[in-house]
Amino acid sequence: MNEFYIINRFFKKKINDSCVKLGIGDDCALLSIDSSKYFITLSTNSLVSGVHFLPNVNPSNLGYKIVAVNVSDIAAMGGVPKWITISLILPKYDEYWLSLFSDGLFKQLNYYNISLIGGDLSKGKLLSITATIYGVIQINKQLTKSGMNINDMIYVTGTLGDSAYGLEILKKNIQVSDKKHKLYFISKHLRPRPPVKFSQRIRIIANSATDISDGILKEIYNMLSSTKYSAKIYLNYIPLSKNLRKYVNYYDALNLVCNSEDYELCFTIKKNNIYFLNKLKKNTKITCIGKIIPYIGRRLLLLNYNSKFLKNPLGYDHFN
Repeated sequence: MNEFYIINRFFKKKINDSCVKLGIGDDCALLSIDSSKYFITLSTNSLVSGVHFLPNVNPSNLGYKIVAVNVSDIAAMGGVPKWITISLILPKYDEYWLSLFSDGLFKQLNYYNISLIGGDLSKGKLLSITATIYGVIQINKQLTKSGMNINDMIYVTGTLGDSAYGLEILKKNIQVSDKKHKLYFISKHLRPRPPVKFSQRIRIIANSATDISDGILKEIYNMLSSTKYSAKIYLNYIPLSKNLRKYVNYYDALNLVCNSEDYELCFTIKKNNIYFLNKLKKNTKITCIGKIIPYIGRRLLLLNYNSKFLKNPLGYDHFN
């Protein structure tokens, strides 16, 4: 079974996008945009078996998630996701696996109106999925991590920690007997839904933003790293779902939050724009958890913090 058969059967689909002049099938894709109006935004993320997902995960969920984690980066800048390339390293040809993966992949691509325009296919010992996503944003309308100002209020969307709890269920470290709650947590981990439309609405009033992929405190720390500011964070303000509060205590929840890939949005906004923020949020849940302050010798001032219980505030790191 050769790679061209696999590509043509599972990944070459009709593209309804006038900007795509040439898609899958040639050495490169060709895109046409108005460079006088738009920046191109791009990001790359990988999912590696045993590192980012368990070996027995449903392939459909992997197809879903590789799109979601990349879309989340575009959302963090207030951009519109448009095109994606996928590179697969497969241990062997498995028609059933490819069918499920392709199904989950294209359901997500169709949901966000994203075109698959190319990629690569190889055989290797370890299953690995890498995607590069391309989006557009009006020139000088982008959100960046470091655009905050003194006295900006720090907000997050959604609830945090559910994804980490879902991972613990999948790893069989936790037992949840209620099927509805179990599915809720697992779905939060395997099928995140980044707030793309919300980020596009608030880019006109927000000063900075990032997605939450490695724990909220680490993300805020990284936002501050190239600035002269610190952040005051009220840990007890961090939004937790009713489901999570039902199963864990406050400090266990915070430990989950600090290591959770929730793919929600963290952003800062000046106080005078909160009125407009509440008009623009629509059905998106938002919570203020802190404030940008002058540099105090360290990046994070954590209120309601107890080092005895909070084990790793700065969360997950691939190499540490």
